[in-house]
Amino acid sequence: MKQPSNGNFPYFRNLRVQISAIYLISSLLVICFMGYILYASISGIFMDMSLKTTTEAVERSAGNIEVYIAKLKTLSHVVSGNSDVKSYLAEGTGESRLRSLELIDQLLQSDPYLASIIIVSQDGRIVSNEASLDMTVSQNMMNESWYKQACSSNQMPVLTSIRQQGFTMDKADWVISISQEITDQNGRNMGVVLMDVRYQAIEGFLEKLNLGSSGYVFILNDENQVVYHKDTKYFENDKLRQELVKISQMQAGYDQGMGMLTQHYSIKQTNWTLVGLSSLDELKQIQRHIMETLFLIGLVLFAVVLFSGLFMAKRFAAMSEEIEQLMATISEKEQYLRGYELSALHSQINPHFLYNTLDTIVWMAEFNDSKKVIAITKALAQFFRLSLNQGRDMVSLMDELAHVTEYLFIQKERYGEQLDYELDWHQLKDLPEQIEVPKIILQPIVENAIYHGIRELDHPGKVWVTAQQETDILVLTVRDNGVGFLPNAQNKDKDKIRLGGVGLDNVNQRLKLCYGEVYGLQTSSEIGVGTVVTLRLPYRLMTEN
Repeated sequence: MKQPSNGNFPYFRNLRVQISAIYLISSLLVICFMGYILYASISGIFMDMSLKTTTEAVERSAGNIEVYIAKLKTLSHVVSGNSDVKSYLAEGTGESRLRSLELIDQLLQSDPYLASIIIVSQDGRIVSNEASLDMTVSQNMMNESWYKQACSSNQMPVLTSIRQQGFTMDKADWVISISQEITDQNGRNMGVVLMDVRYQAIEGFLEKLNLGSSGYVFILNDENQVVYHKDTKYFENDKLRQELVKISQMQAGYDQGMGMLTQHYSIKQTNWTLVGLSSLDELKQIQRHIMETLFLIGLVLFAVVLFSGLFMAKRFAAMSEEIEQLMATISEKEQYLRGYELSALHSQINPHFLYNTLDTIVWMAEFNDSKKVIAITKALAQFFRLSLNQGRDMVSLMDELAHVTEYLFIQKERYGEQLDYELDWHQLKDLPEQIEVPKIILQPIVENAIYHGIRELDHPGKVWVTAQQETDILVLTVRDNGVGFLPNAQNKDKDKIRLGGVGLDNVNQRLKLCYGEVYGLQTSSEIGVGTVVTLRLPYRLMTEN
């Protein structure tokens, strides 16, 4: 039989080449598709992390500004309610004027950014720490537009023009004013108090905000005027100002055109909106690293497809190691995000308790109740010492109980016979100083019980705090005999108040972040009987550092 000629071999060789080409192209397409999916997924994870980080940074800076403005308003209330100030405005005696100046001097020493305090009577008399003032006064201040504005304003902070005839680009001359009307016991106008704060007070909260190499932050008021920008050109150039207005009207999130992540925040008690733009330097660097890593992985995979045998196995092993390194990097980033979330939750401690306590101290000082002033001040200092805990997130149960005890002592001084409390940890197997817990998990629950349970009673109320052990579980209970609430649709808004903010939800999130989803807190309540909040966490003893 005749053997086939060599001329048939090229057909088979061409077929093998075609099959190999199709296989290589298909493999390359699969690699590219998988790389794109992996790149998009990882980029999405880090984009969410960047959005969360930017949001928290902007909200934290805005919160600091809110706290500072609240402090200024507290100081203005101190001046407007002072008896010596009202005596001077009513009678104009030299002695009351001297005491008013002493009060102004004391308040100025309490805040290095406080530039001046000016008290203006309705008939144009002035008490101030400044020797000379550039402002318009008359015998009937109700004829002056700025005076009427101060009386009718809702005490919003503004870049004042009352005493600045021209707007200078020197920030050292800028001040922010808080105005407060002073009235007599019948509500009739006696005068106003103006508190001027140096612009650096607001600038200090924002200049260190890390939003990337090309990121920045600015503040506009409700009239689209620039309140803050690190570049002074934005205050005098209307075209640049309109660019900020346009950015402030954009939807929060990532803008592909600008390549920036924007976040808005309306600062409470003001007509200001803070806008932060992050250049996402870390995200872009991570994306570049991911792209480089995926490119290298693609080369390795393509080489694996092209070569065979032992060399292919070695390249797969190298690729697996690189993937493990990439996953380890992702795991490290997830752990960083977990720690950052815990830090953010700790930073949400409500400052209103501090201001209420300071108001109580001022009120007692005015009545010369020095013993209670000293007692509350010592308790407040111990309260914040325990809160800080040298920066550590974990404390002994004894310190946590001491922390909530100081808080209850201060509230007891405020509410008197309206509030009583009791702490019990005698059912524990070990001493409280040997047991480890996250810090500040009881005080927010007790605060919730007082403000939403006891305070609304028309008779005295009580709070019980107990600690006990159930096998390997530590059970902490906060019970009150307050008004209670119904967890149904008709009481949805009230439940949101009790379960949100810095109260139960904050503690619940921190416990779950620390120990896992099986731990946390449970709430039960009954109208007219009270509320019980139970915290369950692992029973762990302190470890030596």
